[in-house]
Amino acid sequence: PRLSKQDQQHIAGLMKAWEERLELKASKLEVSTRTALDLEAEVTGHARRAGELRGELEDLARSQKSADGAVQQVWEEQDALRELLEGLEEALQGDCAREGGAKQPAAAAPDERAVVVEAQLAELSRQVSRLPGGGPHLP
Repeated sequence: PRLSKQDQQHIAGLMKAWEERLELKASKLEVSTRTALDLEAEVTGHARRAGELRGELEDLARSQKSADGAVQQVWEEQDALRELLEGLEEALQGDCAREGGAKQPAAAAPDERAVVVEAQLAELSRQVSRLPGGGPHLP
């Protein structure tokens, strides 16, 4: 069964049409593939940046927690210093009141006052040395 020239031309036309359609589909597939690869690269870049930001956020959270702890420690130390200072003021005011009031035994009162004041000053010095930076530097 030999094909006629007209049938051969018809089949060649169909083959050419199929070839053109296949080339068009392949071209569109190539464009879609390039677009998909570009999008994949963009998504990968964003995922990497998200990971970097997550790490930075964790670092900032650790720094904030550390700063909060330092602030809390300073707050507590200031409270302790305030209480110590109030105790020292009370002791000194009590000494002044006693000196202005009734007579105290001469030898016992100054020695006892000196021990109390010395202990309070030592505690005050210890608290100040625990402050961040070692406290103020006095001449």
